[in-house]
Amino acid sequence: MSHGLLSLGLTLCLLEMPGCFSHVSFQDGPVPTADQTVLYIYRPDSPPALRKASVFINDQQVSDLASNEFTWFTVPPGSYILHVKWSPELFISTENINLHIREKETFFVKIEPATVLSLGGSVIRVRLSGGNHPDQITRVWPLNYVEPNTMMLKPVE
Repeated sequence: MSHGLLSLGLTLCLLEMPGCFSHVSFQDGPVPTADQTVLYIYRPDSPPALRKASVFINDQQVSDLASNEFTWFTVPPGSYILHVKWSPELFISTENINLHIREKETFFVKIEPATVLSLGGSVIRVRLSGGNHPDQITRVWPLNYVEPNTMMLKPVE
């Protein structure tokens, strides 16, 4: 490999291009406890690939995820409302998913935009699906880890 190509590769990694230094496995995440559950949010390879989705839980922004990225954090057991917002010019609808996370549980939420055909043309909607089996995330592995916004989230009353 020439010196120029090596320099270019190193420069791209230093600019935090996806996949360079974010090889954190989902198994490296925290272990759920009686008072803290673990919530993973991931976005597999999906359009719009170059645009990030802003993830909100109980109206607090917790992360921005691009295609092929994931994050994790701990929350107390309980009920939460998760929704995703996109740039307005993308015309992607927002949908909520209600999460009911039990004690000592690990929960996975998948964000996946999908085109839905209707009589007036195509509409892009967000599909949010959740569950507690690790195969949900390992089927789309590898993903790049994104550090979440640090905050205390409380269940919906």
